[in-house]
Amino acid sequence: MKTDILRELKEELKEEEVAFWRLKRYYPPLASMKEKEIMSYLHLYERKELVAYVKRLLVVEEGQKAKRTQKGCCCLDAMGIPKNLYLDRSDALRVREMLEKEQGIALKIYTCPREQGWHLSKV
Repeated sequence: MKTDILRELKEELKEEEVAFWRLKRYYPPLASMKEKEIMSYLHLYERKELVAYVKRLLVVEEGQKAKRTQKGCCCLDAMGIPKNLYLDRSDALRVREMLEKEQGIALKIYTCPREQGWHLSKV
């Protein structure tokens, strides 16, 4: 029984560490930040929230990566990271609502100047 609990805790800790590692790897500006700074930057309070955030981010990113290669959008955000191109305005709206709710930030949807699609930007 104790070993099962310890095993579960170890798996949770590993998952949390992997989430931090992924964020730092995919978003270089976060690489020099400490865990508390990353959590504050993302408006998250628990490491479990970070794990869920990274999982959602990976799902969205995988879908958008396929769309980017199809459409060839090369727009970058302020940190030099490729912007997600939403081919359907409804997709951009859905993601905007999710991010506003989870992160408490205001976002606007605007048309991509290079391709047919939409991007999100902080207001």
